[in-house]
Amino acid sequence: MNPPINPPAARANSPLGWLLAAVAVGLALLASTLVFALDVQRTVLQDRQAQLVRAYSLREAESKRLAASTVTAESELDRLNQTYEDGKSDLTRVTEARSKREPLVEQSTSLQVKVESVIVDLVTLAKSDRDAQMIVTRYHIHQDASGLPVSDPAEKK
Repeated sequence: MNPPINPPAARANSPLGWLLAAVAVGLALLASTLVFALDVQRTVLQDRQAQLVRAYSLREAESKRLAASTVTAESELDRLNQTYEDGKSDLTRVTEARSKREPLVEQSTSLQVKVESVIVDLVTLAKSDRDAQMIVTRYHIHQDASGLPVSDPAEKK
């Protein structure tokens, strides 16, 4: 861990100091929100992918059953082939969308790690610097059992 740095501009009593503290907390909340939102989107895409795989399996089973029927086999097979093609293109789009979101998840995770590092440095600095302690106290910042920084917005007045 880098030693805490306390430049004059980061003093809690200065407007820049308060701004930096607010930006740090805001970035931490934004990063957490982005990771959560992307995780929800990933879950939705995975569910849709599972549905498409099930649709594909159902199509295959139905196709075999229709082969025995001579009266409506042609029209049913055409309908199922269209469903299969639609499902296949949907699956391709879902896979592409998921792969496009993966860098965003990685970027969000990276940003969250950086913000957590800044907050951990602030909590560490707060042990020896009164101004840093004021920021930590003001924004209810502390470390949980795992050592990760957390802020309790419910405690704010």
